[in-house]
Amino acid sequence: MVHPLTDPTLQGIVEAICAKGCRQVWRDLAAWERGELPVEARGLGDADLARVLAELKAIMAVYDSCQPDIGPAEGSQAQ
Repeated sequence: MVHPLTDPTLQGIVEAICAKGCRQVWRDLAAWERGELPVEARGLGDADLARVLAELKAIMAVYDSCQPDIGPAEGSQAQ
């Protein structure tokens, strides 16, 4: 069961990340999966990082039609 994120500090971090827009949030999540934390989440402990990540994934689950643009930084090449 997913518990609501009630900690105001963690809510603020989630809101700050979401304010970047859905494509950037997807990019941030992909980077996070590679071990690159978004600036907003740096300094959090493991438990809080897990809570923020879970909340972002839950929020973004409804935005599956909005995916990040694939660019040169992610290794795609125009053909």
